[in-house]
Amino acid sequence: MQHFDPAAWRARSWSRLRRAAGKGRPSHRAEAAWAADQYAIADLESVVEWCRGRGVEVVFGKRAAGVYDEATRRVTISAHAPARKQLVYLLHECGHHLVSSSNGDDDRFKMGYSAAMAEGVERTFVHKLAVLEEEFEAWHRGWRLARRLELSLGREDFDRVRLECLKSYVQWSNRRSRD
Repeated sequence: MQHFDPAAWRARSWSRLRRAAGKGRPSHRAEAAWAADQYAIADLESVVEWCRGRGVEVVFGKRAAGVYDEATRRVTISAHAPARKQLVYLLHECGHHLVSSSNGDDDRFKMGYSAAMAEGVERTFVHKLAVLEEEFEAWHRGWRLARRLELSLGREDFDRVRLECLKSYVQWSNRRSRD
């Protein structure tokens, strides 16, 4: 696992641009991808700093997409995803942090992830609905954070990744449950 290093992310982006140029790809497409990377890396830097200010550690590793561990206050993001996706995954995981830190006495999310430890709960439809509700809320809060931090990320780019992930959650929720 590694911590965010903007210089390393920029070096990888530059390397991708050079490889694309070496393969004879149209330079305008490769340059546009490089420019998008630069904006995403700057935005990642802002969100990682926001996390640091709240005592949330951000690491990049082999995990698919991202995960927030409330107990350790650690977000793990896929190191293999493109910078723009890493940014969107990180915003979503920050949304989970915001949900968990503001939950207080609110019962809305108590049947979700926190209840998964109870024997058999994770197979109930009620639990799956609670998880879906928390996922939607985490996406919503992640987008609000992006706006609050004035990131360059556009809604269309955010929604492309959000919808891809929400589709997988809905497919998971449709698997056979105990009622």
